[in-house]
Amino acid sequence: MEGGTLKDRINITTKHFEISDNLRAYINKKMMKLVRYIPRSAKESLSIDVNLRENTQEKTNKFEAEGIFHLPEKQITAKDSTINMFAAVDILESKLKSQLVRYKDEHTTSIASRGIKKLRKLLGR
Repeated sequence: MEGGTLKDRINITTKHFEISDNLRAYINKKMMKLVRYIPRSAKESLSIDVNLRENTQEKTNKFEAEGIFHLPEKQITAKDSTINMFAAVDILESKLKSQLVRYKDEHTTSIASRGIKKLRKLLGR
């Protein structure tokens, strides 16, 4: 696979705070879980950016998390802010998952997946 392992393609940047090893491992775990929703053909050029920042302008400590999946033909982005960075990452994972499921449905061409797509359409999902 070009560009090293998938885990090596997760870029985490922070602003206004230091990231702990626990948080870094948590983010890697959550982003790697999302890779299953990406078609095999898109995994070759996949890169993931996670931007974390502490909002220092407000009196309450709010943390913002943004995830960007760079895929062929599309860039999938989600953003959330809350009082806990771990919670923000959880919500970010959920938002990205729903978008990645749609992306995979649109870009998968196997006969079985087309049948699943039609079934989902019929069921309204």
